[in-house]
Amino acid sequence: MKSTYKAVEVYEPGKFRVVERQVSEPGAGQVRIRVEACGICHTDAATVMGVYPGLTLPRVPGHEVVGRIEGLGAGVSRWKIGQRVGVGLIAGEDGVCESCRRGDPVNCQNPVTSGVTVDGGYAEVMIAEARAISSVPDELTSAEAAPLLCAGITTYNALRNAGLRGGDLVAVQGLGGLGHLGIQFARHLGFRTVAIGRGRDKEKLAKDLGAHVYIDTAAEDVVAVLQRMGGARAILVTGTSGSAMGSLVPGLSAHGKLIVVGVPQDPIQLNAFPLVFGGRSIYGSLTGTPIDGEDTLAFSVLENIRPMIETVPLEQAADAYARMMEGKARFRMVLVTKNGAAQGTPRKPLRLPQRGDGLLRMIGDHVSKHTELSTDSKPLSYPFRLLVEKSELLRQRPEHAKMPDDIRTKTRPYFGMTVPPVAERRERPRSESTYHWLTSAVFEMT
Repeated sequence: MKSTYKAVEVYEPGKFRVVERQVSEPGAGQVRIRVEACGICHTDAATVMGVYPGLTLPRVPGHEVVGRIEGLGAGVSRWKIGQRVGVGLIAGEDGVCESCRRGDPVNCQNPVTSGVTVDGGYAEVMIAEARAISSVPDELTSAEAAPLLCAGITTYNALRNAGLRGGDLVAVQGLGGLGHLGIQFARHLGFRTVAIGRGRDKEKLAKDLGAHVYIDTAAEDVVAVLQRMGGARAILVTGTSGSAMGSLVPGLSAHGKLIVVGVPQDPIQLNAFPLVFGGRSIYGSLTGTPIDGEDTLAFSVLENIRPMIETVPLEQAADAYARMMEGKARFRMVLVTKNGAAQGTPRKPLRLPQRGDGLLRMIGDHVSKHTELSTDSKPLSYPFRLLVEKSELLRQRPEHAKMPDDIRTKTRPYFGMTVPPVAERRERPRSESTYHWLTSAVFEMT
């Protein structure tokens, strides 16, 4: 193993440089991580510009870190060499302040903060507190997992801890680094999801991400549209305009919640009337604990939620940071080290089957004929999503597509697939029913 590693540090406000540093041994209760990927977050600006309270330069930024453990400090027993783990913004707590004593380490008054109080992940190597790391599932690449440890956990925790119920109307304001994940989480948590953005050019993206409805703020009155729908039980605000956030409060239902996860530069201006009359509320939500991080990653695997990312080599951190700050990233910039590059590029998003794919063609035909994939139709049921996900596996591993000779004779009960109206169906012999034998085929391989 080399005795040095490459890192990108901020040596004075607004200025980066690539340096070689000595590899150090982890202390008691710490691990040394060989970094594979690190996401770039808008919060990094506080480090880059040198404005974070108590910050000392030089400092290596980065708090969306994924890599493999290569060194264990004294007393570390839960983690193993070679295990892939992640580190988020809150990278440790003091355990003695009032917040910690009341079971709220995220709001520790003296936290260990990645990229602020300790060096972060814009590097090939990072030292982290063992109590602050999360296990990363094999189904995610390191580049995919990195943004989920910040933007992912922030939006997922905000929604799942908001006291909402399945079917509630939930709006997500903004389609950026936070918002594009918030829409996915809202949809897959079972909420009637509304995306709020500016311009019709964003509508297709919003609906592809799972929004049932898109509201264009340039052409529509957001509050009026939401109230016609009954009012939002919650609005997750991810944008960068305080004035735009405050104006959304009247769009909430009685006892609705405006949940702030984006941090605007300008003040949030509020009218007290809709807060008092209707019992509406506004509050913020900040990241989560390491186990919350594992929950976020696990749910993302379960529901096939992925961040939209652009990957760049570690050495180009300055350019990648500038691209993010200029609002050009679509939607998260991720630095990849040589170790991460060796792992491979992120897999392509799950696609619907295409003609010419053999078995997949039949699934695709059924989808295109019998399922309207628009915001006006019912979402695909879980069992049918399973069929599509299985079809993706078959595309990647065609040897699994071999069917038993008697597969057409097997039967399965109806389990929620969207079926066209009777008048639109074409009668076919039972043995030729795509659904009849395909359902059996997929479950045979499950």
